[in-house]
Amino acid sequence: MPTSGGDGPLFAALSREGLIDATRPVYAVDQEAARLARVSDRFPWIAALVASADSVPAIPDRSLDAVISTMVMEHVPDEQAYLAEIHRVLRPGGRAYVTTVFKRPWAWYFRKRDGMSVLDMSHLR
Repeated sequence: MPTSGGDGPLFAALSREGLIDATRPVYAVDQEAARLARVSDRFPWIAALVASADSVPAIPDRSLDAVISTMVMEHVPDEQAYLAEIHRVLRPGGRAYVTTVFKRPWAWYFRKRDGMSVLDMSHLR
C-alpha cells in the first residue's frame, strides 16, 4: 500500500488500526528525500521511494491491494498518467483512495515551511 506525498501522516493511523505492518509491503512515495526520511525515522519497515507520483517503477505491476494518495493530483502535470500509474500498481479488485482540493481560479494557497506560512505555487489545477 503506497502513499504519495508528504511525510506520511496517515501511516500512524493505519498502523494503529492494524491495516499496515512490517509483514506486508508498504511504500511511501515522494519527490523529496527529506520528507521520506521523516517517514523512515518513524516507520523503518516502510519502503521510501523517491519518485514522481506518475511513475514509480520500483513498485511492481498489479502488486498492491490499496493505494492512498492524498493531496497529490493537483500537483502532477499529467493527471491521466498519475491515475494510470495507480491503476498499474493495483491488483485486480484493489482499491484506490484519492483526495484533492477544489481550487478556485482566484484562490491563494499557503503551506508551512520552516514554521512560516508561504505561498504554495505548486498547485497546477
